[in-house]
Amino acid sequence: MKKISIIVPCYNADKWITETLDSLLTQTYKNLEIIVVDDGSTDKSLGIVRDYIQKDNRIRLIQQVNSGVSAARNSGIENATGEYIAFCDADDYLDNEAYEQMINMLEKDNADIVFCEFERFWPNEKKQKTIETSFMDLCDKPSAIFPFWSSTPSKTIDNCLYTQDIHGSCCRSVFKRQLILDNNIRFNINLRFAEDQVFVLKYLSQCKKISYMPNHFVHYRGHTKPWVYRNMYDNHMELLKAQLGILQVNTYYSDKQKKQIAGYLKCTTYFSIILPELMFKPDADKAIKTYTKNKNFRKLLTTYNFIQKYKHKKEFNRIILFILLKLRCFKLIKKFWKNKKY
Repeated sequence: MKKISIIVPCYNADKWITETLDSLLTQTYKNLEIIVVDDGSTDKSLGIVRDYIQKDNRIRLIQQVNSGVSAARNSGIENATGEYIAFCDADDYLDNEAYEQMINMLEKDNADIVFCEFERFWPNEKKQKTIETSFMDLCDKPSAIFPFWSSTPSKTIDNCLYTQDIHGSCCRSVFKRQLILDNNIRFNINLRFAEDQVFVLKYLSQCKKISYMPNHFVHYRGHTKPWVYRNMYDNHMELLKAQLGILQVNTYYSDKQKKQIAGYLKCTTYFSIILPELMFKPDADKAIKTYTKNKNFRKLLTTYNFIQKYKHKKEFNRIILFILLKLRCFKLIKKFWKNKKY
């Protein structure tokens, strides 16, 4: 039985870390090490982890000054000793048989990575399961990574979200450690949002085969993941740079397909920076004027790029929004689009 290293970045998670560690220690796959990387917590997290170490020697603790989740996960990678690596956030939990079933599937298929589905849950006990239909195509062609950054029609039936998009979380997979090390795949420490998507995309570019299980093994606590990171200009521009770099080396897509995906990504970046400012920040005007003085930033919003983003969602209000953005009618947008979806 090969060892799996489960990396748990932890920052001020004393409300949830007990449930997380319990779900890992009771895994039916026993040959594991749990590497908790404390990212400078100021609450009781550290004491809780130390108490657990006294009970089970499979837990290891690494401490670092507060450097962000990417740096914490990278520290875990450097210190891992297992043949396999997995990631688990300190406020989430897994079904007890998760790693046993995922590793069995990985070895049965001789794959480089295995994905499962996940379930979001909130304090009001509302739950929503994902059903991502693009995974089966990805199993046959690992380089066909478009579903990780696409936006296609979705539908909700009961408590399930059916979508062709694929959520790029690193916490729903088992990876091969040697493949990570051989290709120097790490988390981008300059990203505070979508850093796991970029990691997974880089890893997939080195995969020959992937496996997928429709089981909802991972339970993702929704309310502790703030949306505020999407308002960060530098983060989104860095994310776009990383995404375009991965896209450029992809060998599956034609030049035309790469151009289409790049258009989608550029328009998404523009919207992700401008619209949250308009909707949620009372002093947005100054920041937006700074952004739009940059010609390269303005070029992200072209007619071609807009079409690539919304060709599956042809709604009249988005066309109006596009026109107003091109005309820089930001006050009008702020008045009529506040808190609306885009």
